[in-house]
Amino acid sequence: MASKIETLCRQAIKTFSRGSRRLSVGAFDENLNVLRSYANKITASDVGLAQSLATVPPSSKANVTYIRIYEDLDVSVGIFVLKPQTSLPLHNHPNMQGILKVLEGRVEVQSYTPLEANQIDSYLMFAQKHEQISADVNSGVCTLDAVRQNLHEIRHGSGSCAAFLDILAPPYTDFPDSDGEERDCFYYQTCGDQCQDGQVVTRLVRIPTPKSYTCDMAEYKGPSVEHLYR
Repeated sequence: MASKIETLCRQAIKTFSRGSRRLSVGAFDENLNVLRSYANKITASDVGLAQSLATVPPSSKANVTYIRIYEDLDVSVGIFVLKPQTSLPLHNHPNMQGILKVLEGRVEVQSYTPLEANQIDSYLMFAQKHEQISADVNSGVCTLDAVRQNLHEIRHGSGSCAAFLDILAPPYTDFPDSDGEERDCFYYQTCGDQCQDGQVVTRLVRIPTPKSYTCDMAEYKGPSVEHLYR
């Protein structure tokens, strides 16, 4: 019998493979809803989180750890682990969709939607600020798409660490893919609110990777999904 994480990865591949682009909107949404339901059922033990974290060298001073479970040209599945008082700084997801499910502890998610979709990687943009979300292991998945809530900051909320499953499609890349697209991860800082067209919006300015953000890698020790690459 397939493990829960294998089942999830298979569904992620089915949902976001390039062939799925030929599906109707209804068929894609059906696949996406199945993937969300699988993600909602995943727990830390299903992905061997404790065993994976044991591979991080005690000397590591990084405040965030990433564990890659599966990644191809269309989708990535992994785990981010945040130490107390740390965060994934505010960043974008150009032309990407994402699903986040907390596996341990609690995270605080602050999201923004750019007022213009073509500004998603601009140096300066205006965005709608959404209500902050607090999510723990009992919460359902959080999602983003190519425009709505596409930028977010994720902060450690509680626990000795806060860990969440992260599904992104397509993955980041710093070189053109087969469709000629580059999807770099850019960071932003908020620079106050202002009134625009009768509504209050937040001004976001692109910045270099914050020096306070450091990330290392841990080896995935959960149920194997290596055969999915074949």
